[in-house]
Amino acid sequence: EAIVPAIYDPSRIDTTIMVESETAIHMAREIVQHEGIPAGMSSGAAMLAAAVVARQIQKGTIVVLFPDRCEKYLSTKLFEPQPTKPCLAKSLNDVQIVSYITQARL
Repeated sequence: EAIVPAIYDPSRIDTTIMVESETAIHMAREIVQHEGIPAGMSSGAAMLAAAVVARQIQKGTIVVLFPDRCEKYLSTKLFEPQPTKPCLAKSLNDVQIVSYITQARL
């Protein structure tokens, strides 16, 4: 169930990129496995959307905010055993994570 923050203003959205849940889960796993970043499903979707945008532009820097971490998904599909070969390895190889900052909620 999605929670829409009170400050959300749909008129400020330029584009919406739909990402299937299974695809977001696979990307979140790859971020965790390959980058060591504790990413959740929404973060996987955000990374995939950034990869789509990166393919559409000629030059530039894309900043992706990972909106969640993986702790709340410990009992979901995100942590089910997986085959040895990642499903979207090519997708993550198409992008470079330069740096990241984590912030814990107090």
